[in-house]
Amino acid sequence: MDILVLAGGNNSRMKTDLPKFFLKLADKPIIRHIIDNYKLFHNCNIHVVTATKYASSELFSDVNSILQPIANGTAGAVTVALAHLTSDTVIVQYSDVPLISVATIKQLIECDADAVVTVASLPEEQISKPYGRVFHDNGIFERIIEYKELNDEQKLCNTFNVGLYKFKTELLKAMLPEVKVHKGMTELFLPDVLQIFKAHNKTVKVIYDDDYEECVGMNNMSELVQAESILQKRIIEKFIQNGVQILSPNTTYISAETQIGRNVIIEPNVVIKGKSVIADNVTVKSFSYINNEVIK
Repeated sequence: MDILVLAGGNNSRMKTDLPKFFLKLADKPIIRHIIDNYKLFHNCNIHVVTATKYASSELFSDVNSILQPIANGTAGAVTVALAHLTSDTVIVQYSDVPLISVATIKQLIECDADAVVTVASLPEEQISKPYGRVFHDNGIFERIIEYKELNDEQKLCNTFNVGLYKFKTELLKAMLPEVKVHKGMTELFLPDVLQIFKAHNKTVKVIYDDDYEECVGMNNMSELVQAESILQKRIIEKFIQNGVQILSPNTTYISAETQIGRNVIIEPNVVIKGKSVIADNVTVKSFSYINNEVIK
């Protein structure tokens, strides 16, 4: 199976010099959260589509880096990658949804259709989020509309496009050239290919991700901070479930790549970063700052 991660967009809304997929969540670059998820699956060819100036980054050293010379949208990104796809199916994921779980990816893989789009439900208080809305009939895709093109009634639909798809590769190669630029815009939108699949009488299914939090997109710094909070809760809960005694979860920061042994106590106000290792039977005292260290 081919995996295609789209990481070629601009980063104006983050207001930083780095592209957003280089920014860190739990002290690990966003793009590596996605790549390492797919590394857990066997026989996957992982490709990352990115801009020329980032293609040589060491973050992509173990995957196939593909250049998108012009930032012309998600369908444009997939188009430049088509020649690299050699498997019968391809999963496409946007790089700004790094919290997607392995369980959700498995659900996508197991869904049998010519094309599959992953959706989730917006909570009522988040209904104004500028996400494309997906309309379906009992899991059979009907249409998807970009947020900018929604009317007031359609904006009340809470089913949104997560940014995670699966396609039969040969059909994708045949259908993608039919995607056209929308009036008044300059980008080619990958979701449009779903409508093209449907128009050619191909099977397009919708699967739900029931965990809204893992579908949180990161288009600005506020959303990045929100994602960091979600991930920290998950990391800390994982260690608690594994027997680590964390006395003050709200004042503890643990990186995504930290390893912690058995019978460990972590006192309040502790930061553990990088690829740190906390051995068995250790008590980490309050106000410790540990970065890429082995503590025995």
